[in-house]
Amino acid sequence: MLATLRANNAAIRYYIYVLDRVLAYEVLEQKVVEPNQTQSLEAIPGEDLVTLVTCTPYGVNSHRLLVHGRRTAYVEQTAAEEAEHPTTSVHTRYGLWVACGLGVTAALILLMFLISRRVRRRADGQEEVRE
Repeated sequence: MLATLRANNAAIRYYIYVLDRVLAYEVLEQKVVEPNQTQSLEAIPGEDLVTLVTCTPYGVNSHRLLVHGRRTAYVEQTAAEEAEHPTTSVHTRYGLWVACGLGVTAALILLMFLISRRVRRRADGQEEVRE
């Protein structure tokens, strides 16, 4: 099963791919709850709802983000149009995160090298004065 979110004007839809079927859901509500708050995950008789669950905030994971959706008609044309304009997040740009991490690491190594060189020069200068 794979779910993808796509924006279509004001309505946001997500699609769940199960075997040879595509199920379309329109977002009703998004909310952040504590991990033990499961009341909104209960089934509602007569409703065709799906809730996507993920951990939040990014990297901390102390809460749960719930995205509730109601089943809508799947229109292949709409899905193709929405796929042309994918929504992305800074959290899914892993290359950017790797580049930032490498840059920060290189800057720290350079800083440590410069500090150690300065400390060594001072130590060498003090030893010469004593002799």
